[in-house]
Amino acid sequence: MEALDSEEEVAAMKITARQPAPAVAVLELHGRLIAGEGTGELRRRVQRLLHRNFSAIVLNLEHLGRIDCGGLGELLGCHCEVRRHGGGLSVVAPDRAVRKIFELFELGAALKVCSDERRAIVSLNPPRARLEPRSKAHRPAWSPADSLLIGIL
Repeated sequence: MEALDSEEEVAAMKITARQPAPAVAVLELHGRLIAGEGTGELRRRVQRLLHRNFSAIVLNLEHLGRIDCGGLGELLGCHCEVRRHGGGLSVVAPDRAVRKIFELFELGAALKVCSDERRAIVSLNPPRARLEPRSKAHRPAWSPADSLLIGIL
């Protein structure tokens, strides 16, 4: 089994992963989340965590200096992937520029944005039981925020 405490650097972005609680993973993003520079790697990391039964994923953006439309699409794609598996995703500590982009595209309705990791973990309320991928028949109902995502993606 691969260790969760790891670091990967892809082009302009470095991803650090850790496990602060059962079924919870925190991915710290460092650098830039822009199209063509490691955006696919974030989604692959989230998918690997889901396959390892993590149900709550926190993306810490405290050290993310820049995000573009490709990076935004990657965040929203990760959110949809986690929801499809019955889990939750929260974003922590985006800087002022990233918060402004979230406001511009009204992403606060779709993404949980928290000021610190502790609040993000509590807001996700991760179950103690192992998460099994759900079939299409057992997916959670769509929310109005998900309809917004389809228009953006």
